[in-house]
Amino acid sequence: CQVYGGMDGEYESTNRAVNETRDMVIKHNGEIIDALYHSNSGGHTRDSKEAWGNHLPYLIGVEDRFSEGTTASTWSFSMNSSELNRNLINNGINIGPILNMEIIERTPSGRVTKIRVIGQNSEEILTESQIRQVLGTNNLRTTWFSIEGSGEYNEESFYAIGSNSTLNIINLDNSYIIADNFKSRIPNTSKINILNKDKNNIIESQISSGNGDFVIQGKGFGHGVGMSQWGAKSMADTGYTYDEILKHYYTDVDIDLIY
Repeated sequence: CQVYGGMDGEYESTNRAVNETRDMVIKHNGEIIDALYHSNSGGHTRDSKEAWGNHLPYLIGVEDRFSEGTTASTWSFSMNSSELNRNLINNGINIGPILNMEIIERTPSGRVTKIRVIGQNSEEILTESQIRQVLGTNNLRTTWFSIEGSGEYNEESFYAIGSNSTLNIINLDNSYIIADNFKSRIPNTSKINILNKDKNNIIESQISSGNGDFVIQGKGFGHGVGMSQWGAKSMADTGYTYDEILKHYYTDVDIDLIY
């Protein structure tokens, strides 16, 4: 939906635009189109089929540099891993404390359709509708976004020190010490010392951690299909005519009288 300000929202410029285009409509193959629009494309509009599954030949995604750098072209918000975990549980998904979240599928226009959320106990693939519920419908202005950051965790990695002092990461599971006729399995524990003949430790550990904050950085505002309002304004401010603007956003159309 769009804001309607009534008579108090009228301007001389908008009244002139209405009067100068009176009785004119947008047609495709002689039929009046469904002239969908949104606030800001973020730089690329979407196909109607990509957004809702129904193909309309005049609603084809187009590159839209005119929307870039205008109001609502970019946005961001942060979410703590605890809040994310709570939202998942509220949607019937319990995978334990959140370790990471990654985008695994996008549409041709860049919109996110699948996310993998990795928890301490398991992982879950979120679809587009689930993504909106978990990240928040009020937070996500579009599904065109990237994810930075990681969950809250402390992870210890073990390294074997080679002869030239290089560090090689090792998995303590199924690892053995072998020397002459001696073979012993390495215990999976954070306290371990293995000494060489010079009594130097040949195992080192390093602890990596995440602070638990995910930052979502996105583009655009709205469903992204059809005309970008801020992009259209930018085109008009640059000197494009109304028919040039409409034909940029709607594919293979004509501007004609309604009768």
